[in-house]
Amino acid sequence: MTATETPIVTMDSLETGYEPGLQRVNTRARIISISECQADHVALSRIVDANKWHFTPARTYQEGALKLRCLGAVVVFSDCTLPDGTWRDVLNVVAEFEEPPLLVVASAFADELLWSEVLNLGGYDVLQKPYVQDEVERVLDSVWRHHAHHRFHQLPATLSQAHSPA
Repeated sequence: MTATETPIVTMDSLETGYEPGLQRVNTRARIISISECQADHVALSRIVDANKWHFTPARTYQEGALKLRCLGAVVVFSDCTLPDGTWRDVLNVVAEFEEPPLLVVASAFADELLWSEVLNLGGYDVLQKPYVQDEVERVLDSVWRHHAHHRFHQLPATLSQAHSPA
């Protein structure tokens, strides 16, 4: 394949996460945003780009679930309600991973009840929409610290396996 050709993406390649001629983007820095609203994707992508995260938008639960299974992510931003599901459906997909991404639920009507439900069921945080740059940056900083801490504590086991006799 030449540099000007566009690779063909098939359901098989999406399900396995590998596509001919393409490299996976570092999944440790990926954010998947699931929202029907294009303005939400634009607002988040502007904030995310400033923080050097790789931003992947999805317009529906099904599209977001497929991208998450295919590409992986460190964090998923999901609208509270989606055209074909809810944040709870996204949480079920997140739970499939050995190292699950963190789920941030977004809603124009974020209140204490939603916040409590999200946290009690395993979500990471709730953000009010429209997105406020300082709040998104606060959540992303926290996510990154959580991720770095988790990776750091896995490091000694990985090193000891690498240096153990065969």
